Amino acid sequence: MTVFGRYFVHAVVLVVAIALSGYASISKDLPTAARLRLGVVNASGSDTRSIQKIDPGSGQVTVVGQLPAPLSHAGAVEVGGRIYVLGGFVSNQVTGQVLQFDPQRGSVAPAGTLPTPVTDGAVTTIGASAYLVGGQGTDRAPLATVVELKVG
Repeated sequence: MTVFGRYFVHAVVLVVAIALSGYASISKDLPTAARLRLGVVNASGSDTRSIQKIDPGSGQVTVVGQLPAPLSHAGAVEVGGRIYVLGGFVSNQVTGQVLQFDPQRGSVAPAGTLPTPVTDGAVTTIGASAYLVGGQGTDRAPLATVVELKVG
């Protein structure tokens, strides 16, 4: 139970079991609500390439795409109907890559590079911009940065 007297319940069962993940949400640009889990660590502790779509209304979970390489500890955020995957670990190295996932096509493409490699940053949107706040750099030290992603 939460401090506000609310409860958490199991909503769905994922196709690929995960431990750590990026997360993004889309509702206005798709015919049905979609929740996407991207680049995660699976139950055996290995990074995965899976992109899973969760439909909380029906309980359906499907794999809707694959990242170019196994990835974990990345941030994921929706801007303009696309999902942007920011940083993370690729082959046990902190990366500055930015990937764009188009949920209508199921395709992933490079979208740029962060000013510095980062993992485990917090992501959010304000208006048409996304923000990557903090995280850890290549030396695993905390970062005091806020990076703005403008899509236009």
